[in-house]
Amino acid sequence: MGKGISIRTFKDRLDGKLSEEIRVTSGLQQVSVLCSLLFLAHVNDIWRNLESNIRLFVYDYIIYRKITVSSDIDKSQTDLNRSAEWVLENELKENPDKCKTVGFTKFRVKKRIKYYFGDQLIPEQEAVNV
Repeated sequence: MGKGISIRTFKDRLDGKLSEEIRVTSGLQQVSVLCSLLFLAHVNDIWRNLESNIRLFVYDYIIYRKITVSSDIDKSQTDLNRSAEWVLENELKENPDKCKTVGFTKFRVKKRIKYYFGDQLIPEQEAVNV
């Protein structure tokens, strides 16, 4: 085999039983540069219905906005709802267990804001005072 080419195999589990191993002859390894670019091309339209800022990086994205009035909190949640709908429409699997909210504030005490992705509460990372 040429340099950089590897043999990959695949097994599936159904009702606790493992299938026979088969050789994978097509597709891209998850860590390949091309796979990352194809993923970004696939998710490139996620921003279209969002009012908040969004940044895409490899297999992740971040949605953020400055909260100056209470309606900004509602707008952030609306964007999270739209993001969750987009994920379903595009048949992607989001992992809300890897999601966190982070607040940056100049105040020592701040109101705790609860955000949801679908029906799951997104845990808050420790607030950062700046």
